[in-house]
Amino acid sequence: MLVVTGTGEKTFSSGYTVAAIREHLDDRLERVLDTLESLPLPVVCALNGSVYGGAVDLALCCDFRVGVKGSRMFMPAAKFGLHYYPGGIRRYVTRLGLNSAKKLFLTALPIDADEMLRIGFLTELVGPNQLEQEVGRYVDALLQCEPGVVASMKLHLNHTADGNIDLVAQRAAYEQSLQSDELARRLQALVKV
Repeated sequence: MLVVTGTGEKTFSSGYTVAAIREHLDDRLERVLDTLESLPLPVVCALNGSVYGGAVDLALCCDFRVGVKGSRMFMPAAKFGLHYYPGGIRRYVTRLGLNSAKKLFLTALPIDADEMLRIGFLTELVGPNQLEQEVGRYVDALLQCEPGVVASMKLHLNHTADGNIDLVAQRAAYEQSLQSDELARRLQALVKV
């Protein structure tokens, strides 16, 4: 498992600087974020503050996003005249829905933490002093789950969200888990309790 966070208390990340957009923007960020999204392990994003620009997509690559009250987010690409890259558009639409993606991309309007939670950007919204504890709760829960099953289900959930449903592969993963020694061991441990 991986936990991604920023430093400080005001901003998780403000994304690319204006100079970096002009001089260094290419497909590297998109490739890194696509890789992060497809990691076979769960990724928790601890949003310790506001999130802007490309950092919003970084957070969307994570499986869980825990944010703090008082934070904000916005996507200024259209305001800059920058058409966003395909992977980011796909993540916005599949994670947040078309209406929210349009609002964020086409208007560049900021939204507050309550709206971030309402549209599904945040998995949880907590007070700043509760962030570490809430992220720890997710970490503890994930550590109790069987890693191979988590990796397989994460892959199939992401593919399903993208419209790439492979029922044969999902059925095979299910059948394999039914026959696994790990399932038998974990079920036996529950019986002993």
